[in-house]
Amino acid sequence: KEIRTDLQEFLNRSGIGAAGPLWFQTPEAEYLPGLMRFRDHAVALPLYAALSVSEQKRVVNRIHRWVQRMSK
Repeated sequence: KEIRTDLQEFLNRSGIGAAGPLWFQTPEAEYLPGLMRFRDHAVALPLYAALSVSEQKRVVNRIHRWVQRMSK
C-alpha cells in the first residue's frame, strides 16, 4: 500500500478528514508528470485558521503518532 494512502486512512479512522490534494482535474492532467507526482504523494490536511488550537494540535499529534508507528 502507498504511504500516502496509509496516512490518509489512518487520519480518517481518527476522524480527521484527510483527502487527496486534487478534487478535480482535467483530462489533460495525465500528461503533466509533475502534477501526477504531486497528486500521488501529497495529502490535503484540515489545517486552516478557523480550527482551534486544540484541533490543530490533534491533527499534528496524530501525524506524529503515525510517523512513530512507521519508523518502528
